[in-house]
Amino acid sequence: MAGVVTITVRPYLPGDETSIMSGFNSVFSLNRSSDYWRWKFLHNDNAIATVAVDEKQTVQAHIAAHPVTWHCNGKQLFVAHAGDAFSLPRSEAIHGRAMLKALTRLHKEQRCRGEIQLLFGFPSTTLNALQQTQSPLQNAAQVIKRWRYHNAAPLLEPNQRYTAAIATPCPASVDAFWQRVSSRYALIAQRDWKWLNWRFLQRPDVDNYKYLQCLDSTGTLRAWAVIRELEGCLWICDLLWDANCVASLSELLRKIVLLARARGLDQTALWLQGDNKAVEVLQQMGWQDDSSAHQVTLSIHPYDSALDYTWIQKSLYISKADSDLI
Repeated sequence: MAGVVTITVRPYLPGDETSIMSGFNSVFSLNRSSDYWRWKFLHNDNAIATVAVDEKQTVQAHIAAHPVTWHCNGKQLFVAHAGDAFSLPRSEAIHGRAMLKALTRLHKEQRCRGEIQLLFGFPSTTLNALQQTQSPLQNAAQVIKRWRYHNAAPLLEPNQRYTAAIATPCPASVDAFWQRVSSRYALIAQRDWKWLNWRFLQRPDVDNYKYLQCLDSTGTLRAWAVIRELEGCLWICDLLWDANCVASLSELLRKIVLLARARGLDQTALWLQGDNKAVEVLQQMGWQDDSSAHQVTLSIHPYDSALDYTWIQKSLYISKADSDLI
């Protein structure tokens, strides 16, 4: 029939990222380059990605994921974080059910390969409804915990036993700290130097991440954070703490608020759940639970039937760095 466009669904092929990012930028009104896609999804020359293309190989819909390692009681879970899903608002994509076909193909292939145990993400309301067609889908009962601090509020006095400051991360120190603290979290994504370097320092479209560390009087690393100013707020993108002493985290947070004040910012914010001790520190310092103001939830597609997905939803340590939203 004249005018009918054929939609074909297939895995990513080298070179697709140009068309992918053209569509991505038009849908989300952004200006990210192909380097962004390769940084995020191309690992060891492989990509977990599915595209729906027309007869000219123009990408009409796309979904991809990058590998993540979760740690739990000395064991590792090999999972993947899905993101950057989109479908062009064109008749060929809509009538051809391009997004649905891409999702179906991605999940079918990942289940058959058996390389990852689950696929997770933080989908929008619209995308979450579409994901529901790919049964089974495990949705968290509650939204991600988000905390805000009004920077005009009184701060604690500085603790002379700890020093918090912006610094250049030391790979050996970051790795040693990760080895020392990872076991205190019930379930946490790997946060060693390799990950920190990839997630923040190598990202091609963001240049305003700052790394802070908190050292005790012996020079031992007790906590670190990565911050970024975005839309008038200073976001704590990620946070890792040894829980050895409340004062170390308090001093790190105090320093971050002072940095926000120096920039003339009214608020500091972070996502944080899966670390009850850190939450207690936030509450003691006057941080407010702002979770009701957003609707972001953790969604999981399980591929490994042996896993306890209710426990995963409750236990996973989450900061905003575990998403792709900052």
